[in-house]
Amino acid sequence: MRISDREPLPPRCLATVVARAPEEPLRSALMTAFASEEELTKDREKHERLGRSPTTYVSTHEELCTWSLACTCGEQTGKLLGVRSNDVYASPVCFACGACGKTVDIFDATVDGWNGETARKQRRRKARPASTFALRCPGCKGTSWHPAVVVTYQGEADNYAKVPPERWMDFFDVIAIGGTCTKCEMVAVPGSFECA
Repeated sequence: MRISDREPLPPRCLATVVARAPEEPLRSALMTAFASEEELTKDREKHERLGRSPTTYVSTHEELCTWSLACTCGEQTGKLLGVRSNDVYASPVCFACGACGKTVDIFDATVDGWNGETARKQRRRKARPASTFALRCPGCKGTSWHPAVVVTYQGEADNYAKVPPERWMDFFDVIAIGGTCTKCEMVAVPGSFECA
């Protein structure tokens, strides 16, 4: 769904932190970390190879929002903690502030995103695990971040027809978590979760 005509609002799963739209060049760097220009070109070519009109193509960059995260104390550095499941970084994901030490939930696949919002069963947030796994930078393996997320809305616009207009931002289908590594300054979103 093309979201460029909508006012970007953070999904409610980010309500426990301060979420702000990042300034350039960070915004572009996060978008490129999520989907590079090469990937966009291949995606466009595939769209046209399938016989679809070039005018109906929507770039991944037009279907996403980016958010820089900070603790409510004002600190913009911390660790992104998840669970290690089958040697993969998994949800629930928490942000542990590097200054005040507070840890807050920022994403849980059981209640957040398209599947969490449309689940027929009673949705219940998972308990925060006793053992957590810090998201590592793919460049230097550091675990301290200026955290950010990328959320995408890649469904058809018709799918959102039944979604309350004030809640569209909660029905994302992918969330990628990362930001800027404080050690090597690489911008990356290595924690990615399909939500639809």
